[in-house]
Amino acid sequence: MLNPSAPRRALVAGCVAGAVLIAAAAPAPVQPVPDYDFQWSVIGAPGNRAANEQEAPVLFHPVLYPPNGLQVGAVNYEYRMARTEVTVSQWFEFVQAYAPYYTGPAPGTSMGSSDWVLTGQWIAPIAGSGQNGQPWQFTMDPAAANLATGTSWHFAARYANWLHNGKAHEQWAFETGVYDTSTFTRNPDGTWNDQFTPAPGARFWLPTLDEWTKGMYYDPHRYGEGQEGYWRYPFGRDTFAVPGYPEDGGETAAGLPYPPDFDAHWWTPVGAYPHITSPWGLLDGSGGGPSAEWTTSGDEWGRWAQGSGQFGGDTAYLYDQIDYLGMGGLSGGGGAFRLASAIPAPSSVLIFCLTVPLLERRKR
Repeated sequence: MLNPSAPRRALVAGCVAGAVLIAAAAPAPVQPVPDYDFQWSVIGAPGNRAANEQEAPVLFHPVLYPPNGLQVGAVNYEYRMARTEVTVSQWFEFVQAYAPYYTGPAPGTSMGSSDWVLTGQWIAPIAGSGQNGQPWQFTMDPAAANLATGTSWHFAARYANWLHNGKAHEQWAFETGVYDTSTFTRNPDGTWNDQFTPAPGARFWLPTLDEWTKGMYYDPHRYGEGQEGYWRYPFGRDTFAVPGYPEDGGETAAGLPYPPDFDAHWWTPVGAYPHITSPWGLLDGSGGGPSAEWTTSGDEWGRWAQGSGQFGGDTAYLYDQIDYLGMGGLSGGGGAFRLASAIPAPSSVLIFCLTVPLLERRKR
């Protein structure tokens, strides 16, 4: 005879097991984690191994990375990453919110200049703003709205702070929460004192080198069912993708010839190659933004950047390899970036699971 309480007991047991797994995961943020207007991929398989010497030979070069090589990719918790890089329109919202507190040099749009790091190359100050104690005001090229933006590591970190703090418009929301910007100082010898690790309970942050590498190259079934490993390139392959525009059958914007100018119409928007993804569904690991993507890993001299930007000619394939790392200074440059984030707690499921035992007790 069937036991009518068996399904309910199974549900309770499943909820208990799920609660145990959630408790064993990485520390959860105190506040809820919104999606905002990003699409997210959950990066699972916690406890995976790092890339080995056969998969990332340059990282084990005895001169470049003494004494035992640089092991990357191992992450012992679940997290999520934005499927695409932060866009110009998303960055424009931040620039407008931060404008009352900006005290740096006059923002400009010339790529590679020190004044470009706040605005990116398609956001420009409105004439007459920022003078006589008035805040800066900006305008955005609408043709660039869905392109990947570029900025310095310092401003990318402020963006993470701002999202973590619910996009509040007070100055504190940009300066603390994930990264303490009071540490953003430089020593006479050129080294930096910046905080490395996101604060406990962070809801959004710049991915570590391990997190970025895992999201782009790691595959739990790389060598067969259940046989983990890493691919050479960030689209589940050991060969480079075909450079070209999407309408021409291209698979990446990396390797395209440099355009004659920085007109936004030359550039491809984020997600332009929807079928070219990492094993976890991340897009634009190759040829996404104006340059490689920032990570939060590095040393006192700078931060590691991974992947390639658009264009680049015949050498673009080098930048997309798992063992090719770049490093940039923290206050300059125009690096693209994408966000890492805590996984939102399944609050509705937990509430339901906690309700079931109460209903059972009341029934009895």
